[in-house]
Amino acid sequence: MKLYISCRSIKQSTFFSAALAILMVFVGTIAGFSLERSEKITILYTNDTHSHLLPFNLPGMGKNIGGIGRRYSLIKALRKENPCLLLLDGGDIFQGTPFFSFFKGEADVMTFSQCGYEATTLGNHELDDGLKNIIDQFHFSTFPIICSNVKYKETQKLIFEPLKIIEKGGWRIGITGVIGKIAWDVIPNKYRDGLEMIDPEIALPEVLHQLATSCDLRILLSHSGYESDLQLAEKFPEIDLIIGGHTNTTLEKPVLVAKNPKLVTATPENGIGGTLVVQAFKWGVFLGKLDLKMDQSGKISSYSGELLKITASITEELGSPVSKAVCGFESSFRLFTSQVIGSLQSEMTYPEDQKHVRDLPLGRFTCDAMMDFTHADLAIINSGSIRSPLPQGSITMDNVFSAYPFENTIVVLSIKGKEILEMLTYLCETADQKLSGFQFGGVTGLFDHLEKKAINVSINGVPIELEKDYKLVTISYLIEGNLQAKEMFKAAKNITDTGFLMREAVIESFRKNKSLTPPPADQIIYKLTPLEMKKK
Repeated sequence: MKLYISCRSIKQSTFFSAALAILMVFVGTIAGFSLERSEKITILYTNDTHSHLLPFNLPGMGKNIGGIGRRYSLIKALRKENPCLLLLDGGDIFQGTPFFSFFKGEADVMTFSQCGYEATTLGNHELDDGLKNIIDQFHFSTFPIICSNVKYKETQKLIFEPLKIIEKGGWRIGITGVIGKIAWDVIPNKYRDGLEMIDPEIALPEVLHQLATSCDLRILLSHSGYESDLQLAEKFPEIDLIIGGHTNTTLEKPVLVAKNPKLVTATPENGIGGTLVVQAFKWGVFLGKLDLKMDQSGKISSYSGELLKITASITEELGSPVSKAVCGFESSFRLFTSQVIGSLQSEMTYPEDQKHVRDLPLGRFTCDAMMDFTHADLAIINSGSIRSPLPQGSITMDNVFSAYPFENTIVVLSIKGKEILEMLTYLCETADQKLSGFQFGGVTGLFDHLEKKAINVSINGVPIELEKDYKLVTISYLIEGNLQAKEMFKAAKNITDTGFLMREAVIESFRKNKSLTPPPADQIIYKLTPLEMKKK
């Protein structure tokens, strides 16, 4: 008989695994058959799906794309092609459509379970309704959140399981997960209270040691952003694959980060000389697919990967458990979300690569609506508070909830003209290190990020008056001190939370005006830094 077990697996495996291996040898010897392992491992992956369970239109990507029912059908077909298949996710399955607004993740967890997902990691938007909600929703899940770097601050105990080992086709595949600093820092402060994020570079060595000594393949689910994933791949060459998220990066093919020659001798050689990094945009537009050809010694002999676009060409099984679940959840809010509240004369797009570095019509429109709602002189919101574009034509409640999914309330405050200038100057000074861009209403001028100052600033067409008290409207997320807002609003007075949600101002604007024309873009001119030019 032939029996292939990698030296890595036997050398330092757990007692249970060693006993199982001995039993397999014994059974194989008695039966007289070979226990060769599967020659190909298929890994399917998604990230940043954000409660997009139904098909949708997305400028630049197409119409009638996505939908978890279609994804389920594709996953099912791919499982038939290769039973040695893993289905994993890079985080942020929560938040972004009425499915989360109404069900707080229940619909996402149920349908992901029905698809057969085997693990995800903690995304920043998993915490959009607090830690208790995550624990409640995942209580009935068939797959875990794997995260090795978030602890309870008081006890220093990990909140989630740090690793999971899956056996497929004779291989032991180890999975761990992390959330990165850029994702952690945008979680509302109130939901981080009592929690602590450990730098992934500090948290990973211990868990990777466990996986390196007991597994044939090591996978990191990383909600850290593409650039951070590249750094992690260089730092930890023992990782074979990083499935990323947070930056909504479209990687048509896997990116191989070659091992540092100085570290090669210190880590097991995996056959490809480095770590593969993948990411699949957002919203379930794509299902990522990575095929690993394995030799029986435990090395990767070759790999190939692609992004499979979820389009109407994929036949959805309407009788599938996933389709039935989505239909059931949607039917409970369909009458509400299908209401038409007004119309747009032209589309207001909100491109991922522009929203943090440009003054966009959708951002300006949102701020204008909040100003009209509160009779304020100017408005400022973080660019990330708007999540999707608004289409030309009829606007429904579904459009509004998808564009403004957060429970941000409208806050008004008093601030002097000179303090506004200080705030805008601060934004110019920190432009290349900020976590988010901002959108404005009532403000025009030049933001010179090279000279680090705001120039020719006007409020509603009139040059700013330094000693005048202005009424500014913003959102609760910023007033609570998130992002740079603690510094931005340090001079604010008479802070009043209206209790009305941000989206309510937008709804009121549509209902009052019926048909709207988008405001012009670039009322604030940005003199971009080299870093921002690169981002744009």
